[in-house]
Amino acid sequence: FGGDLDNWLFNIDALAEGATVYALDLPGHGRSVKTIREPSAAGLARSLLAVMEALGIGEAHLVGHSLGGAVAWELASRHECGGLIVESSFTSVPEMARHIYRVPVAGYLPASRFDSLGTVARVKAPVLVIHGTGDRVVPLSMGRRLYEAAREPKAFLAVEGAGHDDPYQVGGDAYFNSLNSFIQSQSLK
Repeated sequence: FGGDLDNWLFNIDALAEGATVYALDLPGHGRSVKTIREPSAAGLARSLLAVMEALGIGEAHLVGHSLGGAVAWELASRHECGGLIVESSFTSVPEMARHIYRVPVAGYLPASRFDSLGTVARVKAPVLVIHGTGDRVVPLSMGRRLYEAAREPKAFLAVEGAGHDDPYQVGGDAYFNSLNSFIQSQSLK
């Protein structure tokens, strides 16, 4: 997940339901002691892939929230995985900048573009995109565009009334049932 791992610890038990879950802070976030001078989706994905290889995780399901979703798209585009679950994630940093500042950003394009929309087509794994209908940080339309660009099999879960960080709270049992159903359906293949 994006943000700090400490914000999501209480959520992991409900997500796991009989599975082994490895939850990691992105380098430079939360408990991670490693900092990155110029973070990029590819650089963060390489860091997470190194951890996955060291742990012998293999074809795990990847889950990412917000910025973590951008990293999960990138990692899934470079590494086979059992499935990809992305929540409250954005299409790209330049598009987020246009959304936040409401002006064209032609003069300033960040070096780290986190271009998830450009990465989606390379992801071969099944995809579940989750987005709150009341997300005031990342517009629901970005989540829908990521979903539309993804290959089949794919699913979209719009959590009615949920904001950026609370789809699991607002969605409650229905949210976790959707996640577990998606994971189980991919694990049975």
